[in-house]
Amino acid sequence: MDRSSSSFTRRSNNVLVSPRLKLIVFPKRKGVRYHRDGQVRSCRFCEIARTKSEPFLYQDDHVVVFRPLRPVVASHVLIVPRAHIRNVNLLAAKHRGLLARMHRVAEAMMTQEFEMEDIGEQPQELEHRRDGDTDEKRVRYSFHLPPFNSIDHVHMHAFHDDMRSLTWYGRLKYRTESWWCRSYEQVMARLDEIAGGTLEESIGIYLFAM
Repeated sequence: MDRSSSSFTRRSNNVLVSPRLKLIVFPKRKGVRYHRDGQVRSCRFCEIARTKSEPFLYQDDHVVVFRPLRPVVASHVLIVPRAHIRNVNLLAAKHRGLLARMHRVAEAMMTQEFEMEDIGEQPQELEHRRDGDTDEKRVRYSFHLPPFNSIDHVHMHAFHDDMRSLTWYGRLKYRTESWWCRSYEQVMARLDEIAGGTLEESIGIYLFAM
């Protein structure tokens, strides 16, 4: 068949253009499909939050919790906001309450004290509640920086740092003393600096030196 008669022509390696409909279809990138103008067309995590296609360990109006596809230890969970935020670089000062809530839910998961009344506060009420009973040295709360994030939707990894079961790969992948991963405390400290006016709010601001 003559290539020129095909119903679709290839404008680039990643974009297919229909000469009849003049539509551009962008492929999924890190679980998210975008419109031509950059707006989100579909998102894997948004879909999970909306349809419950994965078993939820917890859910409320702001976050959902479920198991990752490839957990590094048995306790490994993902805390995912329902609101679509592409990555940690796009978190703003206004998201501090949401981030604090994610951490509070993660603490409850890790300590097995998972009761609705314990985490029933609204995000703004949780903004400064960062001290829990969980031993921070034994639990990791981490975020991957782009381009090392697996899904273009902010999510927190939480799991017990178990010397007996956490492999070298898990320690490397979730090492917060690195340029590919950040701890909850590091992310919140950045947002506090933005809120206080000591740090410019910018997409690329989180690529600072350790």
